[in-house]
Amino acid sequence: MSHELRTPLNAIIGFSTLLQMSHNDNTTDKDKKSAEHILLAGRHLLMLINDIMDIVNFEQQAIDITLHDCPLNITIQESLSLVQTQAQKSNISLHADNTLLCVRANHDRLKQVLVNLLTNAIKYNRPGGSVTISAHETGHDLVDIVVRDTGIGIEVKDYEAIFEPFTRLTYAEHHEIQGTGIGLALSKFLVLQMQGDISLNSKLGMGTALAR
Repeated sequence: MSHELRTPLNAIIGFSTLLQMSHNDNTTDKDKKSAEHILLAGRHLLMLINDIMDIVNFEQQAIDITLHDCPLNITIQESLSLVQTQAQKSNISLHADNTLLCVRANHDRLKQVLVNLLTNAIKYNRPGGSVTISAHETGHDLVDIVVRDTGIGIEVKDYEAIFEPFTRLTYAEHHEIQGTGIGLALSKFLVLQMQGDISLNSKLGMGTALAR
């Protein structure tokens, strides 16, 4: 199933990339925009397919995660670069504290978690809002990585539900915010597999902080 979905989608992404590379002085703005929309939609769909396949794998306990030493500064900066364009389009400023901390985790999976948290922090923020990511030691050889936003906040009754697969908040439905409700469920699973934990602290209208 994974192969059948990804093969035609990779072709769409590949050909739309070639379209963008072939632009010249005679290419109209409309054609440029169309190629960009195809590429962005293709990449978004591929991301959703990857997340869905990860959900399937984790329900079957088929994900094997190898842990190693991860310099947090590198993982955080790479994660921020992946959401930079989305933040700019939404007029959201991104901030990160420099850190010399190193954690025992899987670099790619930790980055996947941070990108999921940062993406949500941007999507559910206010125009002109901000997202901050920081890290600090808490003792007992543990590190807190906190993603904090200035967005709409989450009701206490939804604290546990948002970590369930395919859960969508009422706000997201009413405001037509894209998503499948997979990101946080997958993030929680990955964090637990890396021997960590994930929690949130939020107030309606005053933003949300998610911590690993």
